[in-house]
Amino acid sequence: MYCGRGLNNYTLTKIAFAEKLMNEQGLTKDEAKNLVELFFGEIKDILE
Repeated sequence: MYCGRGLNNYTLTKIAFAEKLMNEQGLTKDEAKNLVELFFGEIKDILE
């Protein structure tokens, strides 16, 4: 998973995280997307 700076890298990181959840945890695409959005939303709220 690539963690860099900038909007494009942030998006790629979210995609890589979702793919990892699908591959390693057996989540569906929608389940992984929802979990990633929840995770990053919580982190964003904490940092604001």
